Amino acid sequence: MSGRITTLPSLIKPNTIEYRKYQVSIAKHASQVNTLVVLPTGLGKSIIAALTIAYRLERLPESSVLFLAPTRPLALQHYSFLKKIMLLNDYTLQIWTGSIPPSKRVFKKKSIVVGTPQALLNDVIAQRIPLQEFSLLILDEVHRCVGNYPYTQLSSLYLQLSHYPLILGLTASIKPERERLERIRELLKIRNIEYRDEESPDVSPYVHKVHFILKPINFPYPLKECRRLLLSLMQEHLNKVYKLGVISSKPRTYRELEALINLLRKKVALNPSDRYLSDALKSLASIRRISIAIERLDFGGASLFLNFMQTLFVKSERPGTPKALKMLLRDQRMIDAIQLAKIIDSGGGGNPKLPVLLNILETELKKGSKGVIVFTSFRYTSAEILNYLQKNSEVIKPIRLIGQSKRQNDKGFSQKKQWEAVSSFKSGFHNVLIATQVGEEGLDITSTDAVVFFDNTSSAIRFIQRKGRTGRIKTGKVYILYYRNTRDESYLWAAMRKEKKLKKFLREISSAGGSSIYPSLLEFTNLHKKEFSSEVKIIIDYRELKSQVASELKKLGVALIPTNLSIGDYIISEKVCIERKTAGDFSKSIVDNRLFDQIRALKSAYESPILLIEGESLYLTGVDAKAVRGALITIAVDYGLPILWSRSAIETALLLRRMAIREQREKGVRMRIRAEKKPPTLYEQQLYLVSGLPGIERKLAERLLRKFSTPQKVFTASQQELVEVEGIGKQKANQIRKTLTTPFKPESNSN
Repeated sequence: MSGRITTLPSLIKPNTIEYRKYQVSIAKHASQVNTLVVLPTGLGKSIIAALTIAYRLERLPESSVLFLAPTRPLALQHYSFLKKIMLLNDYTLQIWTGSIPPSKRVFKKKSIVVGTPQALLNDVIAQRIPLQEFSLLILDEVHRCVGNYPYTQLSSLYLQLSHYPLILGLTASIKPERERLERIRELLKIRNIEYRDEESPDVSPYVHKVHFILKPINFPYPLKECRRLLLSLMQEHLNKVYKLGVISSKPRTYRELEALINLLRKKVALNPSDRYLSDALKSLASIRRISIAIERLDFGGASLFLNFMQTLFVKSERPGTPKALKMLLRDQRMIDAIQLAKIIDSGGGGNPKLPVLLNILETELKKGSKGVIVFTSFRYTSAEILNYLQKNSEVIKPIRLIGQSKRQNDKGFSQKKQWEAVSSFKSGFHNVLIATQVGEEGLDITSTDAVVFFDNTSSAIRFIQRKGRTGRIKTGKVYILYYRNTRDESYLWAAMRKEKKLKKFLREISSAGGSSIYPSLLEFTNLHKKEFSSEVKIIIDYRELKSQVASELKKLGVALIPTNLSIGDYIISEKVCIERKTAGDFSKSIVDNRLFDQIRALKSAYESPILLIEGESLYLTGVDAKAVRGALITIAVDYGLPILWSRSAIETALLLRRMAIREQREKGVRMRIRAEKKPPTLYEQQLYLVSGLPGIERKLAERLLRKFSTPQKVFTASQQELVEVEGIGKQKANQIRKTLTTPFKPESNSN
């Protein structure tokens, strides 16, 4: 269905997009009230974003727009799309991502800034971008807006600082959990929810039918036996945990298993001598490994299972490997399961899905299909598919699309390489794209004639994203491969059930949310706008910009000055510097010996240094409680360093702000970075001198000076007199005397 192009806003170039009533309707609503748009892949979320920008700038022509996407390729995709369809006129289109140096990210008035959230958050905190200038914030893939993801911090700052706050959230789907949705609605102050699917009356004229073709595959007998052995082994460990009496019911899902393991870890940390808890935790760790092994077998056959087992064998050879892992690998059932898988794999049947896939692809391409996407959840499988297709077909020209992170011997794809793979597929140079999860979300891979689910996911969101890659321009096909009577099959039915539940849920909240809600006159005229003025300044280390503390300080009106600090994390004044550690980092810094080097550096450079520990407890981190207590005592008693405690990032920010007000406003102390050491006192010089003796650290140096009163008397004391000092035995006293009395000989290696 088409209409007159003049009905589109004036900032849209003529003849660049098709007029669709539902897109225009959604955009008009979104340009007036905070809106969440839930629209399956292929129904034009990017067009709705562009239309909303155009309508908003028509209303507030002197303002700017901020458009965020979770990855650089996706941000670049949006940037290119806006450049293609928008008449920018007096507006500047800018792209801001982490790959562009901060010095080149210079804000210009009347801009449409497209970028990634972490880069933008850093720029907001560093005051390189004034949020008060922006009249619209667009968050693509808004379902990520939970926890500590930068979206949450940026949106909160934006709502507080912008003179004309308006938010548009875009997603293909969202989990059918009312509590999660309410958190997003509350965070973004959502007043309007717009949901459409292929069955919506105003959308159905623009979508095409998608045919689902199920391809069930039987496990060969050796793999069935392999699976039976693994299930037997897992059940034995489950029974053992249950009989130990530390749990009331057996975990039914992987999520429940993870939660139980985390709970027992905390209990073991508090009660390390409880043998029942320790044994239960070991068995649960084995259950988790077996569960993953079964999953690999169920989704990728013998080859994927053997690949996972190889990682466990490599891990078992490392120093400090848990004994439970070695015992698991020596269990006869595990040995037999591995041997059965090897027999199948060596015979070329490691993954029985591969010949089926080959037949599907060749049939589709010979019928005239221009491109097919194959989805798999595992990177190893994507490489396996690529190699198999390259060896067995001249018709198929495959290419992989995988994520960035490094996995074993697979380095991953840089964002540039991801973009090149997508472009090569879209151009037709490659006719089959083998994609892991990175191909499901966001990237414009255009419409394809068919998609293949090589394995299955229980996620309704991923199921919708996968199938949304076909049927946009003409009738599409979705081939679904699965192994019968495995998790592969159960995940498929679970995803389909969840999709139905999700659609019902979204229709309910959409009607309840009221797609016709408009802002009140007070909101519309924005009488609640805020002026931004800094109370105080704090120098912050660049690495701390990613923490929630930075955004909380910004909300409190603190001006942050990002700097590369060699000592400390936050500088309040020339006297006060704070080293901030989360409870987990505090424990890690004890283990890797960073802690006391940092404490010494703080003490040497600042008159009033402070250690601030953030978190609920130091004793749930897995580090021995005695070591933690010993470190705290050493810091407070031996180094005389104050320790402050905060339960959360918000509390940390409040403490830092109050300190800054006290130092800068009330006491008038100036700001200064001090990487150099402060002039040492005579007391410190004496300690430094005596601490240079062999085996003498600060604590013993203080005892020696108390005993002998001056460094000179320490150096002239006899071996017998030295032994009288607590902590100095005959051997250490002898070494001190030898060092002080042995003539100096250059190049001498004598002790």
